[in-house]
Amino acid sequence: MVVEYLSGLLLCKKGHKNMERMAEVWHWDGKEEKAQKENLAHNTGREVEVFIQ
Repeated sequence: MVVEYLSGLLLCKKGHKNMERMAEVWHWDGKEEKAQKENLAHNTGREVEVFIQ
């Protein structure tokens, strides 16, 4: 799931606000939804930004 999410972010490449927006609209599976969103909200800004570069 996270790999698919990162791939979606790579298509975006428009900064942290769009990453947060994708986190809000992304469809997660089952019980992990809340935990995944919280984890991404905590990590995407720094880690994904480096990953995109």
